Amino acid sequence: MQQPQPISRKPKRGRPANQTTEETPARVAPEADVPHARSLLALGIGAVAYFVVVMAASSRPSPMTWGIDLPGYLSSPARALVALLALSSLGLLLSGILGSKRARPDRGHKPARLGLYNGIPWLPWILLIPYGCLLWVARTRSHLLGDQMIWLECFRTHQQRLFSEPLAAGIWYAFAGALEGAGVGIGLPLLAVLPVLCGLVAAILLWKISGLLVPPGKPRGFPFLLLLTPGTVDLYCGYIESYPLVSVAVLAYTWFGLRHARARGSGIPLAVSLGVTVASHLVALFLLPSYVYLVLRRKTPVIQRLAFLFLPVLVGVSVLLAVAYHGLDLLNPVRTLWVAIRGAMRSGGASGPGWVQLLKQGSDLANLWLLVMPAPLLILLSGSVGPRPEGSHGEPHRTFLAIMALSGALLAAALVVPGSPAQDWDLMSLPVVPLALWALSRSERLDLFQDRRLIRGGLIALALASSSAFVLLNADADAGLRRFKTLMAPTARLSTHERAYGNEKLMKLYTAQGAHDSVLVYARRALAADPTNVRYWTNVGLSSYQVGRYAEAIPYLKEALRRDPERWTARYDLGLCYLETERYEDAAENIAIAAQDGGQRPDVLHCLGIALFRSGKPDSALAVWRSVLARWPEYAAQLRARSGTPQASATRRISSNMSARLVGSRFTTCGGPGRVSANRATVP
Repeated sequence: MQQPQPISRKPKRGRPANQTTEETPARVAPEADVPHARSLLALGIGAVAYFVVVMAASSRPSPMTWGIDLPGYLSSPARALVALLALSSLGLLLSGILGSKRARPDRGHKPARLGLYNGIPWLPWILLIPYGCLLWVARTRSHLLGDQMIWLECFRTHQQRLFSEPLAAGIWYAFAGALEGAGVGIGLPLLAVLPVLCGLVAAILLWKISGLLVPPGKPRGFPFLLLLTPGTVDLYCGYIESYPLVSVAVLAYTWFGLRHARARGSGIPLAVSLGVTVASHLVALFLLPSYVYLVLRRKTPVIQRLAFLFLPVLVGVSVLLAVAYHGLDLLNPVRTLWVAIRGAMRSGGASGPGWVQLLKQGSDLANLWLLVMPAPLLILLSGSVGPRPEGSHGEPHRTFLAIMALSGALLAAALVVPGSPAQDWDLMSLPVVPLALWALSRSERLDLFQDRRLIRGGLIALALASSSAFVLLNADADAGLRRFKTLMAPTARLSTHERAYGNEKLMKLYTAQGAHDSVLVYARRALAADPTNVRYWTNVGLSSYQVGRYAEAIPYLKEALRRDPERWTARYDLGLCYLETERYEDAAENIAIAAQDGGQRPDVLHCLGIALFRSGKPDSALAVWRSVLARWPEYAAQLRARSGTPQASATRRISSNMSARLVGSRFTTCGGPGRVSANRATVP
């Protein structure tokens, strides 16, 4: 009898097609992952190139590398921290890319979520507390970028100007008014609270948006951390501007738009959010094409679609009327843009071959992208050489983001021509954010939602290194000043408007520090850059007066009055110069005209009394001083505080120690409300 053969435990080389098995599915063959290998190789090359370029640019910062040379301005400890993050990023990326060639990802394996988060669903809400504290600790101490200095002056002088950001400006003024109403004052640490709160709201919105960017069933942690660490995070670190509020409005619109594209939300919140976003800043008009796309793809009657097209207009107009933003105010942004374009034309920056100018503008755009979104940019570029995932073509949410990204990129390219992206990075960064969102929605091309933890960690560390360099730079007043002076170097490609405006900001900074010699230097540079602006002639005259060069100040002030006879601040400055040079009759005449044209302030009238008294008209001087004491009874106490005059003799000797008092009272008037009205470029 034949013995039964023992069953072999070795797996057979080939199984029949109809045979089932309980074995673990085989991994994908290496040949099937070759396209992803090309993308990962491109990612590795791009990361190494980015690291080398940043290190080279940081060794010698220049105006041409303003978006990547940030570590070069940092102190040694901060630079070491950024270098450690950058090296960690490079190490993780290269390890992940090289490891992916030896072990292909298992496509049947689901990436595990954080166990702690699975057990504590409210953990993200708890983490908002340390995140907000981190934003406040790293708050901006250098306020030279953007228009932060103008906003601070508006708060201190109670000038509520809406500019081109009516709703955002209204919220800021309400917040500053609430601080004053509470009796805590308007200080920089307290003003920083509002941007920090915007950062917390933005984090919540980014968490929601991240869940709509990833494929179904995939974790949102990777895109969320990348979106939490772009260059725009500095807007939430106590950045005194309208853009923290505007960025939150843009993110809210993006969230509603993605929900609508995925058929998860109604069109009414989307329309309302668009109207509110445009009312917060008129630059948000670049979102209109994406909204029109979502409305037109709705399978609803034509009348309903037309109603949804009109609804954002109704909401936006209602908000503008609520904040007292009138139709003529819409011309102010146009005037500002025209001033910038005219300055670019006068600067000669458009001279030379067209390809040279195109190269310079492309360089500014590249710096902007690398400052705001280095990691998403690497994903976008490396993913372009990889395969297109099946079924991803024509998905509504990706099309929505693509339209937003294209509109934003075109707007950023247009704003680069008349503007200075290095100084106005806050405005330029808003249209760039949708490009980062679109890039992350294409992360599937790199297979980043599979087992590529080292690569994901490397990209997050890269984004953190870039954003931390920018945040630490602006948190250090000295480092921020060094960088801004580099941006204002003679070799920088700037329009006359931007060069003059930048030098004026340096002038104001040194004025606050009492460094009057430096004030005069930058006032003259601003005038040399744009001699058509009356404000700069007045500034040179004022700066010359501050350093005691009264005779030199007079010609500048006369020229300012020739260009604008109704500028009462220049008339007042001229009167003070005449007073110091003992031309008392001329001083009395000019100060009296200044008082009539808008200088009805105690300091101005007080100086008028001095000029009248010294010109031989004591009765007129006493009449002016008595009117000052009648209208402002507390003014005598202010004079005593400035000059140290004993209380008993302060009123009787109101004309005796005027030279000492004049210095204190003069700066209070001209450096205060009388100056703020001429800060914006819209003022000729």
